[in-house]
Amino acid sequence: MREKISRLARGIFDDADPNIELSESRISLEITQGSRQKGSFRVRSADHVQIRAMVFSSNRRMTCLTPSITGDDIEVEYEFDASSCRSGDIQEGTFPLVSNGGELAL
Repeated sequence: MREKISRLARGIFDDADPNIELSESRISLEITQGSRQKGSFRVRSADHVQIRAMVFSSNRRMTCLTPSITGDDIEVEYEFDASSCRSGDIQEGTFPLVSNGGELAL
């Protein structure tokens, strides 16, 4: 433990940045007016380095149910609330992901 503290004090870090992959490149939902729909996507480390991240949503109707993630293969759940939408409405947004491997967006 002393060696680890000494290495950190000298600015030597053992943590490698994870190579992050997302299971989806785009999410598209068709939802009945006034309903809610849940879904998920996976965030995976291709090199098995642990990911530490926060996941946000840019659309107020889309809630990220797993906003804080840690691990090398994590399922991120979300829910879209169409209760105030009208038939034919189109909603767009992103899931910004800020992590120890950089910033990504889905």
